[in-house]
Amino acid sequence: MGFLDKLIQSILPTEQAVESSSNILVKKVIRRSEKYKSDFEVWRRGQNYNFNVRAIKEEWETRSEIAAVEANFFYYNSPQSKGFVYYFEKGVPQEQASFLFELFKYRIIELDYAINHSEEEIKEDQDWIVSKESYYLKPKLKYRKTAPFNQLYGTIRIVFASKDGAPYYIKLLANYFSDRSYQEPYSFEELAEHLFVF
Repeated sequence: MGFLDKLIQSILPTEQAVESSSNILVKKVIRRSEKYKSDFEVWRRGQNYNFNVRAIKEEWETRSEIAAVEANFFYYNSPQSKGFVYYFEKGVPQEQASFLFELFKYRIIELDYAINHSEEEIKEDQDWIVSKESYYLKPKLKYRKTAPFNQLYGTIRIVFASKDGAPYYIKLLANYFSDRSYQEPYSFEELAEHLFVF
């Protein structure tokens, strides 16, 4: 399988690519300790995220749908989904990357979203221990009372992955409904601008 195929598969895995449950070591709902929450708030209020967010925004502004081996950023764009994957540089502290994941969740919640589901999964993958944390967010219930429903920016999934305890990537994907029960989604570019404020 080529690099591009692997990259696409990591963004939108097919049913055939679903992992066997035999190598999953832990699968549970994300639960943050009070210390984690407190440390995150200090980090967020101190705007310690500026460097990380600026780096991703710069990649976003020069984005391409063509995957290159050396690229840190990949933009996904289809009629049903839009999103990105950002691969962390070596040396980014685990806590900083985890807080960035939380920051994106926080900023999406500001847009009238609610967490529908969260999941932490740790598994063996060849010679690596891979940890993935995921948040699934949907527009609040008030947007789903009368058709055509306002889907805002769509349903959003954010994933933070680590390999052997080091940050690997952060992925954000917005999926849209296209039938007549739903209004057109808001612009993904507008969502990105909200996420990448520093």
